[in-house]
Amino acid sequence: MNNKLFFNLCLALPISTGAFAIETSNGANGDTPLTLDKISVLGEKIGNQSVTSISQEKIQNEQIESLSDLYRNETSVSVGGGSTSAQRVYVRGVESSNLNVTVDGASQGRNLFQHRGNSIGIDPSLLKAVDVSTHPSSDQGVGALGGSITYTTVDAQDLLEEDQTIGGSIKTGYESASDAQVISVNAFGVAGRHLGILAHVKEYDSENYNSGDGTEVKGTAEDNSSYFFKLNSVDLEDHQLSISFERNTNSGDYRYRAGDTAYNPNASLDYQEYQRETLAINHGYNPASNSLVNIKSNVFNNKIYLENFTSSSYTESSSVGGGVKNTSLFSLGSTENELSYGIDYIEETGENTGFGVKKGDDIRSTNLGLFIQEELFIGNAQISLGARYDSFDSKYGNTSLKGDEISPSINIDYEVVPNLNVFAGYGQAVRSTGVVPIQWLSSTTDTLAFNQNAKKDSYNTPLEPETSTRREIGASYKTTVDYATFQSANFKVTAFSTEIEDFIQQVGGEKMKPVSGFYNDDPITSEGYEATAQLSGKYLSTSLSYTKVDTTYKNGDDIGIIRRVGASTGDRYSWTTKWHNDDNRISLGYNIQYTDSIETNTFSRNSYITHGINSSWKPKKLKDLTLSLAVANLFDKNYVDQTTIGDDDTGTPEPGRNVKLSAKYIF
Repeated sequence: MNNKLFFNLCLALPISTGAFAIETSNGANGDTPLTLDKISVLGEKIGNQSVTSISQEKIQNEQIESLSDLYRNETSVSVGGGSTSAQRVYVRGVESSNLNVTVDGASQGRNLFQHRGNSIGIDPSLLKAVDVSTHPSSDQGVGALGGSITYTTVDAQDLLEEDQTIGGSIKTGYESASDAQVISVNAFGVAGRHLGILAHVKEYDSENYNSGDGTEVKGTAEDNSSYFFKLNSVDLEDHQLSISFERNTNSGDYRYRAGDTAYNPNASLDYQEYQRETLAINHGYNPASNSLVNIKSNVFNNKIYLENFTSSSYTESSSVGGGVKNTSLFSLGSTENELSYGIDYIEETGENTGFGVKKGDDIRSTNLGLFIQEELFIGNAQISLGARYDSFDSKYGNTSLKGDEISPSINIDYEVVPNLNVFAGYGQAVRSTGVVPIQWLSSTTDTLAFNQNAKKDSYNTPLEPETSTRREIGASYKTTVDYATFQSANFKVTAFSTEIEDFIQQVGGEKMKPVSGFYNDDPITSEGYEATAQLSGKYLSTSLSYTKVDTTYKNGDDIGIIRRVGASTGDRYSWTTKWHNDDNRISLGYNIQYTDSIETNTFSRNSYITHGINSSWKPKKLKDLTLSLAVANLFDKNYVDQTTIGDDDTGTPEPGRNVKLSAKYIF
């Protein structure tokens, strides 16, 4: 499908949906209209049971500057790798290359080299919200084998005080572990009642950080810059519109694979630069008078590149796409319904050059998706039924993997007694692009062998797309309490399983070898349990969380780490407590996280425990000034994250005690 046809479809769907809504409510041509009772509020969506949300307040209070900081307190999400350039994100043991990762609706594409791409290049200071969704659903987008991660950036209106029309902020900060200095400047305002304008510039420069034993970890110094501009319009005759552009650059002297191998302090370093440019346009139309229409559409262009100046190599990926989704709310008989349906499309191209000479063929993949998700509310039950149709075409050398698949999903949530719910879900997903980095895909030989690995179940069969099956079951309890300073209590326990089959892997590629073939790998399974308990009050909140994940091969053996696929961790525990005073001028926070050891027949990893504190203060006489102090790894623990490639002796260690100071002034 060409781009012009796709964008015409994007325009046609909201127009046709609007026409349907008009006919339904007006009874055009003298026909008796179908009567669907309007409803405005439904219960909590089933999918919210398995969504991990991170707020803007948390990001600001803890002075978060990296993905490892962002997910540090989340037991179901782990980040290994040490330095920013080597970090990988794992959700329930599945690496984020197998999740649909978006920024303002823009898909972040596949890996460039090793893992460079996907979640790297995210500026946490720009984020209004982060949602990590693991529930089985048909509307999570393209390639959501393990779920999705949705990053949403701030609007000008989010930064303005009440009755303020123009403003700005300047923030400067320091981090002790890497002698890092950060400065950011924001300018924002509104024109009239509807139009918001936001401009953001940020620079973050660091030296090599020190690990917990005081050792300098070489190849971790970095320079980061972020430029962001956003226009948005709200509540303009029921329309919402935002146009955003972001350029995020990370550069430094890194090991050849960006530190993505066992740590060697004597390894030579290459100067490398990674850059992401994202243009995203999002539109919404939700007329208050018609509950059948709530249209959200977007188009985007996402370009990422990795340039190694030392080896004169350049790898690039460009994605263009978008989608349209409408949600209709209506009552039918004794049921209340939330029906979502839509279309999405993405086309990704990539290329690789060495010493200015193009290497191999261009990489190209396309995916057209159609989806429908019906959420039905009847009595104490919520039932969600969905299906997604994917038509895909991915290029592997001189051969294309083409086809189409239908992936169903079903979720059920039932209130057993007031405040106590049980839930269960099942869903499938499909993807044709594989986890092979673009740099390797571009170095294929003219004669490729497919599924000729005799050690795999796929031997001598046609190449197949990757598929996943997700299952979960659990219970949640929410209630009001009158205990000490707490007013509400939430508890949840979930058992889950994710099986991914037919991972598309390459033969060759590493150490400059050409890729001579592709094969479908044997399935892996990630399964385990999650439990959370939270008490919340006006000034104080505290929460406990626990995650147990076993990521295994088909024979049941535990997986150590498979690049771009998955990793095993020990049981993870986290306790977080937050407090603020009555006028929010002072806030304090504390977190302790424990990761248990792993002992298997093939590998072992040590346990570790880390502590963190954060605080902020707004002086009464300078109400626009915020002073913040945070300390990560408070007791200077020397450890290697269990999802870092290598082992406890050879993996890149995490930063030691990191004291973070910042001052922010709003004007």
